Amino acid sequence: MDLESLRFTYLRRVVGTALGVLGLDAADRLARSMARAVHGLNTPMRRRAETRLSDALPDNCSTATASRIIAAMYEHVGRFCVEALFARRLLREASWRNSIALENEASLTALAAGGRGCLLTTAYLGNPAVAAYALGEIFHPVHVVADRFAHPVLRAWQDELVAYRNVRIVDRREATTSLPSILNRGGAVLMIGEHERRRGPCISVPFLGRTLRCYPTLARLARWHELPIAVVTCVREARPFTFRLQTHSTIAPPRDEASDAGLMEAIIGALEHAILRSPEQYLWSLAGGTANSVAPEWVAKSGAEPIGTESGSASCPTRSRTASVWQTPSAAGKAPADRASPTAPVPTA
Repeated sequence: MDLESLRFTYLRRVVGTALGVLGLDAADRLARSMARAVHGLNTPMRRRAETRLSDALPDNCSTATASRIIAAMYEHVGRFCVEALFARRLLREASWRNSIALENEASLTALAAGGRGCLLTTAYLGNPAVAAYALGEIFHPVHVVADRFAHPVLRAWQDELVAYRNVRIVDRREATTSLPSILNRGGAVLMIGEHERRRGPCISVPFLGRTLRCYPTLARLARWHELPIAVVTCVREARPFTFRLQTHSTIAPPRDEASDAGLMEAIIGALEHAILRSPEQYLWSLAGGTANSVAPEWVAKSGAEPIGTESGSASCPTRSRTASVWQTPSAAGKAPADRASPTAPVPTA
């Protein structure tokens, strides 16, 4: 375990546990302070984060802006570690809405009420564990596909998930047999959209200035079961342990296999846009994607919000993407195929 991992493990398990009895505000302040100290170590994780961010941001964004974003990212990582300690106390059936504001809630409740099943995807932005909790309370339950990661923050995220009564963990190694059955029963499945496949069949899409090798699972499940994909994120607000769950779009799949790549590009494009609206809350220290040999073109997106941090903001344009022909304002669509018929395993290999 490297020095940065040790610092965050110490923050989460020792310091955070001790401050749990003193209150959320004190723990949040100390978490930010310790995270700033970790940032000052200039570890390989920090340098990887800076490299990934430089690939994603347009050329006219200054070095000072990028530095502020990465410094703010470390503070958000520290806050995440403390949030895991208070989650069981604050996320309860009767009071969870005091901490989580839902935007476009009607689109999620419509999916849940339809009884068809649905696919949801999010990114390592804000607090994905809180997103899973809120979605579990809406869909009763939500099934989350997860791996075991070496990254200390991701381990905390996965450990937190098992505490929620309406969140069911599906190990990625068992996904090929579990997910078709869950969807056939009308269940909801949440997957991390930008999780990358190092070997085997993949769909390559542009993502944050790089090329990402995506698993084909999400697109193929949507097409085979004729289910919509809801793109959601859960960003952190300024006040400790307050969040905003956003539904960015609901995407209906095409019928033909040749369009899987276009479907994944629409999904990843929606996540990319959400990340660039709150870049300080994205986990840039994750390894991901292959640097493009040609720099991406950046244009100002009409109506896009400026990239900002808690310590300042900078008006950097976001990358332009062509809107997907499958993006729809609601979950309306044809009923899924006959659920009594046998379903082939999900092709992830």
